[in-house]
Formats: sequence, C-alpha cells, structure tokens
Amino acid sequence: AWGEKVTVTFDAETNELNWSVGGAQTGKKNDITISTTAGAYNTNDKDYRIYAGETLTIACDNANITKIVITCSASGTDKYGPGNFSNPTSGKYSYSSKNITGTWTGSAQTMTLTASGSQIRMKKIVVTYEKVAPPPEVSALSITDLYSEIKREYYIGETPSAEGLTVTATYEDGNTGDVTSLVSWTFE
Repeated sequence: AWGEKVTVTFDAETNELNWSVGGAQTGKKNDITISTTAGAYNTNDKDYRIYAGETLTIACDNANITKIVITCSASGTDKYGPGNFSNPTSGKYSYSSKNITGTWTGSAQTMTLTASGSQIRMKKIVVTYEKVAPPPEVSALSITDLYSEIKREYYIGETPSAEGLTVTATYEDGNTGDVTSLVSWTFE
C-alpha cells in the first residue's frame, strides 16, 4: 500500500546479495539493489566487504529509502567498523564509537557511502523505504481570464495558445497601450 514502510534485510550469514570473491559487486532483493565498486563476500567470516577507498551504493527501484542500518564486525572507527564510512551523497550518516552499527537517515532513491578509513566488513544491512503514491493523472487544465471570465480548457498533449489574450501596459503618465505583440508566452 502507498505510504507503507517496507524493511528489507540482507544477512551476510546466508549471502543474500550473492556477492562473490573480489571486484565490483551487485546484488538485489525485492526492490533494493546494493552494489560496490570493489568488494567481496568472505565465505569463512560470512561478511560483505567494501575495500578501502571504494563506494557502497544502495538504491530502491520505486521509492525513497528513509533509513539504512549497517551492522559491522567491529565498532566505531576500528578497522572494519561502521565509522570508516563517510561522505553520504545525501541525508545523514552516524555511528557510535562503541557500537558496531552505523545508521543513515534521509530520503533518497539512491544513496552512496565511501569506505574512507579502512576496509569495512558488514554482517547485516537493513534498508527501510516508504512507498510513495504517484501523483494523480491530470487530464485537463482550465485557464480562466480573471477580468473577462473567459474559460479555456487544454487537454494533456495539446499546446496551449495565447491567442485572444491581451496584455495592456499602464505607463507612468497614466496612459495605457496594447503591448500584446511585445510579449513572449511560455507554457510549462
């Protein structure tokens, strides 16, 4: 349903992203795609790895992501911890020096973090997004001239016209004049 919050969890224990050993990685579950410019899945430690200097991108197909919680194998800015992520492309990323989780909050269809401190080893990634209702379809626009009460209706796909509209200028001396031919019309 529109407005519904949906949570998708990627658990490294079962390699739900289906990442392999080394190189660029991409994996998808439901509407969420998680990729890195260079990383790996480690079968021994059962974790997703983002190499130092590389990026982690999380995207949603049809909605805005509002929260991402990343659980790592170390805490804070320790090697492999969530404090080694920086530079979110939008929103706010935070972590505690004593905690193994980092949290991004915001509203974006795509969000990227950079592994700037060291390699980051992730055990779980929980992504929350909210399905937003599409704008209602518009079939026609009505334009009414406030002075003459002439009503014009334009249907989507038609190009509006300024034909019949008049622009009158009032000069500083109080005189008026028709300046319609001097006006350029733009419709969006």
